[in-house]
Amino acid sequence: MLKGIRIVNLFLVLFFYIIVYLKIIPHVDFQTFALLLVSTLLIMAGGNLENDLFDLQTDRFNRKTNFYLETGTGSARLLPYFFYATGLVIAYLFLHQINRNGWIFYFASVVILLTNYNRSLKQAPFIGNIVVAALSMLSVVQFLFFFDILPYYAEIIGMLGMLIFCVNLNRELVKDLLDRKGDRRSGYHTLGIIHPGIAFQIVFFLSILATAISLFIVFSVDNLYFTILFFMVTLLQLFGILYLFRRKKSLSLLKNLYKWIIFIGITSVMLL
Repeated sequence: MLKGIRIVNLFLVLFFYIIVYLKIIPHVDFQTFALLLVSTLLIMAGGNLENDLFDLQTDRFNRKTNFYLETGTGSARLLPYFFYATGLVIAYLFLHQINRNGWIFYFASVVILLTNYNRSLKQAPFIGNIVVAALSMLSVVQFLFFFDILPYYAEIIGMLGMLIFCVNLNRELVKDLLDRKGDRRSGYHTLGIIHPGIAFQIVFFLSILATAISLFIVFSVDNLYFTILFFMVTLLQLFGILYLFRRKKSLSLLKNLYKWIIFIGITSVMLL
């Protein structure tokens, strides 16, 4: 179950949200904040489980870990939708507390996008990658929709969201390049299959863009420790660019590198 819900990814979100609460929005009632956190984690867990459900054959070809390959389907097929439904209910409770009930369409749209991605969009070139990257960005910047945040912090969170978008889009494209064999046998038409050269060029361009965003953040914040830590993000981005330039065929290291970039970027907020 823990592998199926991608516990490491959920922990990163939990870690980031706690940092944001302690450093940026301590004025918000903790119960209200906790409702947003739990609803976000549940919806993400549902999306991850549903992804495993529809990736059974592909993951078997690619020899990847899959919750349903290990446990079978049966009644477990309902688990993703239980997480979705529970997440939406808690999201409504959160919105009711802040008097923004109409925003339930935002959370419902996230669930609809996740479901469409898992069922069909991930098989199409590039669009599925953009959807995942955009949803990752929203999980970072959605504080700006619901809470009053000082402009200084709001700008940093916005820039961090853009960085998360670029890094996650790169990570999704790299995964497509690595999983071409199994994806092709499953009838997918990802960019990594139909135009691997273009996919590689996009990864290279996004690495440069992410580096530029990192440098902008570094020079925008007047905090020595934050600057030092975020400069590490910039160096990792530059390493990724050099690695791409010299070793096009070995991309597995980059997939892990992008997780470290996200982790360090999230941790740096603690130093603001």
